[in-house]
Amino acid sequence: MSRVNDPDAAGPARGRFSDPPDAVRNGVPSWTTVDDPPSEIDDDTLSALTEATAGGTLREALARTFPGAQNGGPAGVDECAARDALFVDPADVWRIPVADAIGGRCLDVNAGVGTRSLLLAELADSVDAADTELESLSFLAARDDYAGGDRVIPIHAEPTALPKPSDPYDTVVADLAGPNRPVSLSKTVEDLTEHLAPDGALLLLLDGWPRLAGLTDAVGFGAPNRPGGGRTLSRAYGAFGPGGTGVRGYERRLSSLGFEDVDLYGLVPDSTDPSYVIPIDDAGAVRRLFAAGNAGNAVDRLAVRGAGFARRTGVLDGCWPAYLAVCRGGSGTDSKSGGDDGEPLDVREGNGLPTPEMRGLVTRGGGRSTVLVDGDDGSLAGVTKVPHRRAHAEFVLDECRTMRALRERDGAGPDRPGILGGDESTPVPETIPSGTVTMTRFGPTYSEEPARGVPLSGSLSRDPERFRRVLERGLDWLARMQLRYGGDPFEQSPVAVAADLRFEEFGLEPPPVDEPIRLFEAPCHGDFHPKNVFVERGDGHGNASATGGDPGSVTAVIDWELGDVADNPIVDPAFFVLQTARLAFGGLEEGIDGALASPGPHADAVRDAVGDYCDAVGLSRRAFTTYLPMVWIRRLRRCSARGATASYSGRALRRASDVRTVWDRRSEIWAILDE
Repeated sequence: MSRVNDPDAAGPARGRFSDPPDAVRNGVPSWTTVDDPPSEIDDDTLSALTEATAGGTLREALARTFPGAQNGGPAGVDECAARDALFVDPADVWRIPVADAIGGRCLDVNAGVGTRSLLLAELADSVDAADTELESLSFLAARDDYAGGDRVIPIHAEPTALPKPSDPYDTVVADLAGPNRPVSLSKTVEDLTEHLAPDGALLLLLDGWPRLAGLTDAVGFGAPNRPGGGRTLSRAYGAFGPGGTGVRGYERRLSSLGFEDVDLYGLVPDSTDPSYVIPIDDAGAVRRLFAAGNAGNAVDRLAVRGAGFARRTGVLDGCWPAYLAVCRGGSGTDSKSGGDDGEPLDVREGNGLPTPEMRGLVTRGGGRSTVLVDGDDGSLAGVTKVPHRRAHAEFVLDECRTMRALRERDGAGPDRPGILGGDESTPVPETIPSGTVTMTRFGPTYSEEPARGVPLSGSLSRDPERFRRVLERGLDWLARMQLRYGGDPFEQSPVAVAADLRFEEFGLEPPPVDEPIRLFEAPCHGDFHPKNVFVERGDGHGNASATGGDPGSVTAVIDWELGDVADNPIVDPAFFVLQTARLAFGGLEEGIDGALASPGPHADAVRDAVGDYCDAVGLSRRAFTTYLPMVWIRRLRRCSARGATASYSGRALRRASDVRTVWDRRSEIWAILDE
């Protein structure tokens, strides 16, 4: 229930608006009596979480509100979904290509629990987060997971009756998709424009006709349409149709409202959690989107084939499932100032360089997203990696530091043999990418040239021989890298091994460790799997199709943001085996069943390849099995230390669950890998 306080106690909102709030409800200045239930999770859960946060930190509140996973119990699907809905930051990856339009004083309409508002505050001087969901705004006010949270002011107001700001906004962002779809787009835009400075920018998240017509729900593409908004799907589709909600339709309608400059971006599969953001007038980016979709699941491939047909027949402009519209009145805004979350970041390279190119196909990642930049001839000219938030800055720096250290250390001379003996492989230093870090408004941003070759994952299938060859190729590179750069062996006591594998925040307590384990330190990639390993194809040129065929020599190992120059040597090979099995069989448990816990040709391949790797680098199979889930424990620990989103979102629960899955099957796995 809403608690009404003295309207004079407006707090941070005092002086920001021409009219004072009617009341302060739950600590939030309020200009309306409308109190809609939260859209992300149920009201009772969010209320409990808000109250728990008020008495401590957000992480402590999560532990009290969702005690199962914290105490070693399984995390339910609902808890993972709730955490993702509340915290997942890649959903607002669209900020990357339009950062020049965001800055100054910002209004965020239909802000919900405020994750988008907090991300906007890393680019803007301040953000007023408006919504009618009072409980969501109360939770936003209590959040402590962003350093710039004090620049976000929750305001309880309706989109059609927003308080007049004392100074107009430089940026207005409005989510008008899904349940926030207005009865009249034109009237809503006119209302929002009243609060916008003449040279300001209006950013709108909008549905395309495939979502309005329910087509995306019919094929399971993107987030399901949620109830709400001013129109039913059928009424919205009937009113606008493909022409009214396509590229030309939105451009025409928004231009008619007085905007001289309207730029549209396609959001795929939806605006709720887009995997791709694409400038719809960039032909090269469209081609790369089709290529990425063809490598996805069956629904992705179906959607991409349909989009390919639409493109060839000239109707693609009306078929994007969702849009971001960037509207300016005239000259627009350029390089607006943004917030600063504290001390300057230590950028090791790239000082003084211009901001890297941000226009191209944006592909969403975990802690950062990647912009694929096309050259004038349509080929891939570069790759730019942008952290989702300032708390992820160190991961960008880790990538550059680790790769630079490897390139600079012992860069000449041949590798020692790995597990493929006389195989003529590219020397390890030549497979380490080289790039630069530039300070941008998102923090340090890493840029590099595209990798030569094709992903090793293109050679993977359930065919036992192809499965074996992929395992051997990846473990051979790791063996050669660790033999080249690894340190002297040492003995790790049982107590120390147990400490390595323990993560108390999520109740991860390893099985008993009875004997010491012989280890050494080596550089760690941290995300070593077949999609991050590039190889030459059988023709030796790496320019054939990315699917099928025997893998050639490793040409590049990419995506080192979880890397380190010295760490546990089993993190990478263990994860490579698990991920290869997961990709081949369609899931972690299925991969363990098919390749690590049941006798058969795939288990034979795992046993042989792991045995050859262990023999090459001087590790025991017992050590390998003991540290098999170490990659997820390492990620949990590192993300927690840095306050990264993945340390408290649903991803953290899934990582903890993966650890338990491996431990639950340890006796079966050991029976396969036993010497």
